[in-house]
Amino acid sequence: MLVDLKDLDYKKFPQFDPKNQKGDRVSPNVGRKIARVAMKEEDKESMEFLTGQMAFWAKQYRFHEADFGKKLERDKRLSYELLEESEKLASSDFESMKSFEKRTGLSIYERDKIENIGYIDPAETIEAAAGEFFMRRRRALEKKVLESSNPEKEKDVKIGDELYRLYGEHLYYCYDYETKRTDYEAYQANRRNSHNNLINYLNLMNDTARKYDVTPFTFRNFLPNDFIYDEDLDIGKYTDRRAEYDRATVEFYCRNAFPSIWEKADREYRRGNMYH
Repeated sequence: MLVDLKDLDYKKFPQFDPKNQKGDRVSPNVGRKIARVAMKEEDKESMEFLTGQMAFWAKQYRFHEADFGKKLERDKRLSYELLEESEKLASSDFESMKSFEKRTGLSIYERDKIENIGYIDPAETIEAAAGEFFMRRRRALEKKVLESSNPEKEKDVKIGDELYRLYGEHLYYCYDYETKRTDYEAYQANRRNSHNNLINYLNLMNDTARKYDVTPFTFRNFLPNDFIYDEDLDIGKYTDRRAEYDRATVEFYCRNAFPSIWEKADREYRRGNMYH
């Protein structure tokens, strides 16, 4: 059963009976109706109900990510219309998941285990594909900022300018094999810090787009690697996988946004460091 609705009378609501659901996905709109089904007041905020909803919406989000890859394979190219359609579906379910998640008070390790996000190839995600339309969304944000009367417009209109530099910096530290060979800890720290700078900046870009009510660069923000990780609490490595999934997705977003810089860096650094 996708969610625990122990008080629900399936004879009265047969459309919600798990026996009537087929495949990996429930029928359209059923999930949203489930959340609105009348239940006893004292059960609405029960942990069992909240975590069930988290798991359900996470599953729906994963479905849309996987389905996007199938549509890309079918169409052989990415259109802006396909991206927008896919973003709308995945964003709705991701936000539903997050809304229930906030009400649980669970730790990041407990949340990630329930949501189980990170199995889709990051290169094939909706979020990574949005990088192909970076300049289109950058221009839309710039136009909206310049038209606004917001006192922060002079600062906000420059949002997006630093992404190219930060991505180049990140690639430099990723391919800095000399430091990797002589000081592995420094190499890891440089790589991690440059990656966090990239993730935090993309999150800032998204937040700024939302502030001006324009389409964000990606429909969701990403988890930076700047929290104290406790391997003993991450049973099953769900949080580790989720963090790596977000890191890789941001990398592929930037690769799609700036293909030439990645191709050049990859070619030069591999050629120059092949014997390290």
